[in-house]
Amino acid sequence: MKNIILFIGIMSVLLLSSCIKDECNGDDSCYFDKAMSLDDEFYCSSIQSATIRKSCVAELAINREDLDMCDSINSSYCIATIAENKEELSICGTISDTYWHDNCYKSMAIKTNEGRICSNLLFVDSRDECYALMAKELNQTNLCYFIVDRENRDLCISRRAIFLRNSNDCYNIQEPLIRSTCYYKIAIYTGKEKICDNIQISMIRRDCKEELSKS
Repeated sequence: MKNIILFIGIMSVLLLSSCIKDECNGDDSCYFDKAMSLDDEFYCSSIQSATIRKSCVAELAINREDLDMCDSINSSYCIATIAENKEELSICGTISDTYWHDNCYKSMAIKTNEGRICSNLLFVDSRDECYALMAKELNQTNLCYFIVDRENRDLCISRRAIFLRNSNDCYNIQEPLIRSTCYYKIAIYTGKEKICDNIQISMIRRDCKEELSKS
């Protein structure tokens, strides 16, 4: 008797399920939207595309700030976004994917206006880019000196020196042309001919003096 009742119960559930209208009719975008609006991962599971299905779960995890849910789909993007939203730097260090690891730290540096965070980036090029960006954002020449690539470091120093009209920083530029241009522009902007004397390239030094003599 119990088996009959159980059988009837199961059949009733299956019958009821078959009667429920699927408003999405197999449309992945529709399932995605329903999952977001109802905060229900059940609709994510109905998505046919593996990429969209993973994105659906990731967005739900981000909305819930659920790191375990991110781990369940192995999504570094998901973890990085939660770290940025919560402004928790320690979460960035848990990301194994090097791209998202660096992206997370870079975004945190920008969001918190902390140039020191750039030191956590693994790739040299990405770290250099981070320091250059933060030097510009914070208008701090000292951050340029952490850049490994010489040309990029010189350009970073030059841009900050010119912006701040600080010819003393031009001295730390290694490439002669960039250093001479740094002195030249500051001399012209400030109207101080004495700065022209620091220019090593004779042609640029002469042009600097001639330009200022006109004023």
